[in-house]
Amino acid sequence: MMNRHTHDATGSLSVGKARSDRLEAPVALRETQPSSMLERPVQTPLVWRDEWCMGIPALDADHRRLVILVNALLASRPRSDQTSGGTGDDREPDTAESEPLARFEALLDHLRHHFEREEALMLSIDYDDFQTHKCEHSLQLAELTELRRQVSRERGGAFSHESLQWVKRWCFDHFIAEDRRLSRAYAEATRP
Repeated sequence: MMNRHTHDATGSLSVGKARSDRLEAPVALRETQPSSMLERPVQTPLVWRDEWCMGIPALDADHRRLVILVNALLASRPRSDQTSGGTGDDREPDTAESEPLARFEALLDHLRHHFEREEALMLSIDYDDFQTHKCEHSLQLAELTELRRQVSRERGGAFSHESLQWVKRWCFDHFIAEDRRLSRAYAEATRP
């Protein structure tokens, strides 16, 4: 049966590009006023480690991109915290990438595409734990979507320090715990 998940010439799964794939890594944080710095604790970024590699190029690239997107979210500031270039109509409008919710949306979009690629790979190797792993993906997306709703509704687009730390921890756990077993199964299934 044909599906939309195909292998390209390099053997990698191709599902299509996520909107987040077009975002660049964030540049250094802009200077903030001291009062803004006191209101929001500094977030320590995730640093990619080679031992997180699964040996599956498409998924490893997704994971590296995930680190970039999480770090962009950690570096973002609510619109009220941003310094403006002027007042009234002469002020430059904020770009979507400078807003925490827009960065979070980019993260969610990337995860949806990443999970599709992972699930296609699991099917291609007849992964024995496919249903459980797929359910985990659904649960994770539901939790992150609920966090987005809470932030939109209760905090006006501002993520709490605790919420950001939770997202960061989730990302780390995704590499270390959940995808390790898949990596071993893939290596076993593709062994010559």
